[in-house]
Amino acid sequence: MKRIGKTIVVIVIILIILRGIIYNSSAYYINNPYIPIAGHLNKHDLTLIKGEEFRLFYYGLNKRVSFSSSDFRIIGVDFLGRIYAYQTGKAYVKVNVDNKLLKCRVRVIDINYKSLRLNKGNSKRLHIQGYNGIVKWNSSNKDVVKINAFGKIKCLNKGRSTISANVKGKKLKCKIYVR
Repeated sequence: MKRIGKTIVVIVIILIILRGIIYNSSAYYINNPYIPIAGHLNKHDLTLIKGEEFRLFYYGLNKRVSFSSSDFRIIGVDFLGRIYAYQTGKAYVKVNVDNKLLKCRVRVIDINYKSLRLNKGNSKRLHIQGYNGIVKWNSSNKDVVKINAFGKIKCLNKGRSTISANVKGKKLKCKIYVR
């Protein structure tokens, strides 16, 4: 019986140590473990398009919660946890619960052109503002406009095409008119 009790104590200590390591590393923002007895946020890492809104929740039992923004020029947050994306960049939503601080990282992204009018044979580079990762580009009409993996478009023929960029599940679009 003593052996089982010691084994349980050792397992609990290991879990507490692993939880501390995860909370102090970047893995906390990527894949936050669900701990049912502790209060937690519905998101810890969030990507928004400029002008978009999102509601951040704190799951816990009868706790007084206050929300604030680390950079009010990039994101705004109201007392209900509604996040407003104002400008491209990265900021944090700070959630204060019983003198405990929780954070949600928010990246605000946008595309550098919403629409372009170009001549046949011209080229231009599109990029995502506020994001440095891999972007998946796609052209709706490959006979008119061709785009490579780096966002460089080449106008092949007269017509219209819509370029779409897929970033972390968000779609950004640019309409291209070729004369």
